[in-house]
This record gives sequence, structure tokens and C-alpha cells, in this order.
Amino acid sequence: RARLALAWERVWPRLVPLLSVLGLYVVLSWLGFWRLGGDGLRLGALGALALALLWSLFRLARVALPSRLEAMRRVELLSGLPHRPARGLSDTLSRVADDASARALWAANQERLYASLKDLKAGLPQPAMAERDPNAWRFAVPVLLALAFTIAWGEWMTRLGEGFSPIAAVTAPVTARIDAWIDPPAYTGQAPVFLSRRTGEGAEGPVSVPEGS
Repeated sequence: RARLALAWERVWPRLVPLLSVLGLYVVLSWLGFWRLGGDGLRLGALGALALALLWSLFRLARVALPSRLEAMRRVELLSGLPHRPARGLSDTLSRVADDASARALWAANQERLYASLKDLKAGLPQPAMAERDPNAWRFAVPVLLALAFTIAWGEWMTRLGEGFSPIAAVTAPVTARIDAWIDPPAYTGQAPVFLSRRTGEGAEGPVSVPEGS
């Protein structure tokens, strides 16, 4: 139990950044971030997240698991045992003094050590995250996750895959129109005669305009 507690105290502070990076990707996906820009913005954001993820994995892989002696020392400190009796149990009798008197003395010493090991405590893990992150930034991603969860209601799985899907460029159909008209001379005071907007009877027939139009 002491080794597990020590391991958690070492792993959790380095596991939080890894989970935060993964959670940030989910937040961006559920908020529709990948729909805002083109492939350049999408690939740039994915590259930054990938680098942060690799760095978190690298730091997590460098965690040293606690040894048996470290776990024993933890038990001694939490149990209030003086003179490190738990660590003394790992001692062995020297071959130089291996006689009847030495063995009797060694047995008495071991019996005394075992007698002092009472009410041993391994303690609960204490990663001390408040000291490592006094501003509580580690709670930002969970709060954003809760917000993004409600925004992406019904599209959770669909939006999670958008970060790895190329953005298809939507091209609007181009419509062309030609307007043609004839301007009569200014002295006539007549309005322009439109050729492309004629409807009704005679729309395909000849057009009469004043000379000089």
C-alpha cells in the first residue's frame, strides 16, 4: 500500500497534463473549432496538441517507481517509528560473526524489531496538487468539457472525428447575367429601353428608338 501511494503521488502530477491535452482536444471538437478555418488552422492546432501530448508522455515515462526501502521509510514516518525499525528487517547477519552467540543476539534484535512494529500506517496518497498548481488551472479543462458537452448535444461522436477530416471547400455556383439597354438622346427625355428585360407580346420583335440613340 505504501508503494502504491508513493507511485500515485509521483504519477498523478504528470498524468494531469496528459489528460488535460486529451480533454482540450475534446473541448475544441465539441465547440466546433475545426469548422472555423481551413486545413491550415486545423493542422496547426493538431500539431500543437500532438507536441504537448508527446511531451506529457515523455514526462510520464520518466517517473521512477518507488522502491521497497522508500515504501518502508514512508511507513516508518507515518507510523511514528523511531530508529527505522522497518528498514532494519532487511539487514542480514554478517558471516564473520556467524556463531551461536551472534545468532542469539541477532534473534533477540529481530524479535525486538518485530515487537516495535505496531499500528503501521501506509497513509493515503497526497500528490500536493494545490502546491504544484496554486491557481487551479487543472480544473479549467473539466469545466470547459461540461460546457462543450451541452453545446455539442447529439453530435458528440461526429464532432470528435472532425479534427482528422479534411475541410471540403464549398464553392457557390456562379451565375452570370447580361443586361443590355439603349439610351435615347438626352433631348428626348425618354427612359432607357432595356433589351434583356422585355416580357409579354412583342418581346422578340424589333425595338423602335429615336435616331442618335
